[in-house]
Amino acid sequence: MKNLWWILAAAAVVLLLGVWKLLDEPEAEGSAATVSGPDITPVSASTPAELPTAPTDGNERPMRPLAVEPVAAEVEAVEDELPAAYRKALGGLYGRVVFEDGEPVRDLPVALVGGGLETIPLSYDAFLQPDGLDFDPVLSEVRTDEEGKFRFTELPTRILGALLLDGGGPRSMLHMLERTPVSGEEHDLGDIVMPGSVTLLGRMVDEREQPLAGVRVRATDLPSIAVGSGIADFRSGGGFLVDASEASMGMITYRPPRSLARLEKLLPVPTTYSDEEGNFVLDGVRPGVVTLVADDGEHMTMAEGIGPSGSAGSTRDLGDVMMGDGVPLVGEVVDEKGKPVAGATVMAGNTMSMGPVTVLREPLVTDETGRFEFSGLSPRSAYAVARAPDTEAFTPSTEVTPGGPTVRIVVPSPRVLELTIVDGEGEPVDDVRVLGRMMPDDDVDEIPDFFIEPVDLGRLVSRNDEGTYIITGLDSGMWDLILKAPGFALWRDVYDLRPGDGFERIVLERGLQVPVRVVTHPDGEVVHHALVSAYAEDSGDRPWSVTRTDSDGIARLSDLLPGSYRFEAEYPGLAVGRAEADLPLDEDEEMPTISIGRGGAISGTVVDGGQPPTELLMVTLEIEGDAPPSDQLPRMTLTAPDGSFRFENVPAGEVGVSARERVDLSNLMTWWEPFAMSPLAEADVFVTADAETEAVLVVGAADADVPTGTVNGRLIVNGKPGAGWKVRPWGRIRRSVTTGPDGRFNMGRLAAGQVVLMFTPVGGSQMMAMSAVDTYVLDLTEGATEYVDMAIQTGVVEGRVISELDGRPVEGAAVTLQ
Repeated sequence: MKNLWWILAAAAVVLLLGVWKLLDEPEAEGSAATVSGPDITPVSASTPAELPTAPTDGNERPMRPLAVEPVAAEVEAVEDELPAAYRKALGGLYGRVVFEDGEPVRDLPVALVGGGLETIPLSYDAFLQPDGLDFDPVLSEVRTDEEGKFRFTELPTRILGALLLDGGGPRSMLHMLERTPVSGEEHDLGDIVMPGSVTLLGRMVDEREQPLAGVRVRATDLPSIAVGSGIADFRSGGGFLVDASEASMGMITYRPPRSLARLEKLLPVPTTYSDEEGNFVLDGVRPGVVTLVADDGEHMTMAEGIGPSGSAGSTRDLGDVMMGDGVPLVGEVVDEKGKPVAGATVMAGNTMSMGPVTVLREPLVTDETGRFEFSGLSPRSAYAVARAPDTEAFTPSTEVTPGGPTVRIVVPSPRVLELTIVDGEGEPVDDVRVLGRMMPDDDVDEIPDFFIEPVDLGRLVSRNDEGTYIITGLDSGMWDLILKAPGFALWRDVYDLRPGDGFERIVLERGLQVPVRVVTHPDGEVVHHALVSAYAEDSGDRPWSVTRTDSDGIARLSDLLPGSYRFEAEYPGLAVGRAEADLPLDEDEEMPTISIGRGGAISGTVVDGGQPPTELLMVTLEIEGDAPPSDQLPRMTLTAPDGSFRFENVPAGEVGVSARERVDLSNLMTWWEPFAMSPLAEADVFVTADAETEAVLVVGAADADVPTGTVNGRLIVNGKPGAGWKVRPWGRIRRSVTTGPDGRFNMGRLAAGQVVLMFTPVGGSQMMAMSAVDTYVLDLTEGATEYVDMAIQTGVVEGRVISELDGRPVEGAAVTLQ
């Protein structure tokens, strides 16, 4: 069976676009990333707690917050024009959010985040469409009612995702979507339990013990050694400087576009703000080992481990929490003649302690003398980068130490590129739109357009009397250049302007138009609003163009180049269909027609020892072989109490079905765990179109040929039963069990030989051996039953690192305990 990397990638959308919810402007002005060196109507929605900020044009650092009270914002519903049949074919999900005692959680924001081919336009021409690269994985947002209930309607059926509860708020948490929406049906997600939490109190102060207002305070189970490495310095509008010298790409500056930067609000990190007197209350912290993080953009970012947070329902007063003043980084930007560059955009920051990456703070703009000054940096290695007005590429400084001499950045002179653009007959082409983006190398396909967005260069383009397009003000670097003229196919190539000005003659090809009809199988009815993708022979899984069928069932794809194409059509409730054609079509050749039907169904059951599993399990279906891209997303469902499950509209052919434990998202480090464990049961199933296939998944059957023994035992922690701890082995058979109230656990059958059991506490970051408090090693004989009597004594080690020179706290120091 294939790896479940799509599932991990989906979670990474939420977890790896930053470690923090660091969005402090609701719509922070972004810029095109530079390298230098469906339609769901929201029912109701809310934004994370935000602070009013002074106006900014996106290049200047926003001023300190003007107030500290969170401001809620409602998203206005927008009418769409979905066909009635399409709307009916979409799916729905509902559920309830409750506290551990069963009380409903009222008026809680719940967002469904995720995506699939219908929500993420990744075609080659997506950047030419309005908002085509504006990636927004929030499919729908609602609030729980008086009974804690929520409902999502009209959902796409080929998606992966998660529920984000209280996004950006003090109780922010994720809950993985364990049921893929089913066409024409609504399914119950059941009760989602909001775990017990701890309330942290404190007062943010500076080095002079003066209160700090508007400080953003967060708490996480990520270790302080990781958070304090520098990643917590990132704020919306900032960027990164990567030293890629070993890859022969030099220093690369990346500033995420707005469409990516704003995704930080999806990260489940409990967050609050200090009031005018510096006081803060953070009441959604999970029990366990906690790192407290505070930042305000003016002082040094604080990331400090505070040890165990306390038991659920308790309150812990942290007293005064100090943020260091840090040191300034002062510099100037000049051109190659030494003349000050006013209005240059500058970013600066400290280099991370865990790799050759510098986290750049929000940009400043140089004054009339070309001067800039950043405050609140750590007195360790740092860089600054700058770009002149109306340019795209950032020029990095040399490595500097904040608090030292003035940094001087020399921005290079711009380049000029002259383009003679003609058609196949050598005639000049008018009305050419010129776009481009800076690249670290010449492999365009390796960096998606939504990651580094193409920029319209029209402001830099003029045309002389001979019809030559002259592009001035281009940065010295590698340019992904894009040309588009009416009636012509898209032209795209990489042009290296590092040696100097450029001159090029480009021939544009006339674009081919092709209609593709989509009909149902077997009755031949036209399908309105089906999503049709055109894949060129050499485009892999990335479509050249994507559009939808009209009321006649025809998708009109335009501006395609000659060649062989594969066309795919998808529609909720129907299997993906395909057709192939060579372009241009012959005069007497009919348009390509794609026939899509309902596919097959799988009616399955999970059996454990001849009985239904004692707990509901997550069942995942993966398409084997050469599946269409949209069918490469795994589908998910839960077993019923009797162990049964069902999948509809499955493409004909072999598929893999596996049953696993449900995902635990009590903290940021547990979402991947069921996929690291061995499947409890799995089977390959051959599906026949328009038929129902039965499948029985037997727990443990896949390990029938493995010599095994049985392991159970009891855990005692500090003299008392260790309830709620996780126990895991690592080997051919991997599973995770939770100790009961009496500390007892049963691992079941494990592979014979040496067995290492790892014990992780309640609320701990469950990163296998890396976070296990203790381990137990035993030799397991085939057929034997071993009893493990485990006792653990725990404690806490706390400390503070200060500078030997001036006694100031040292932020980001790596501290290990062995």
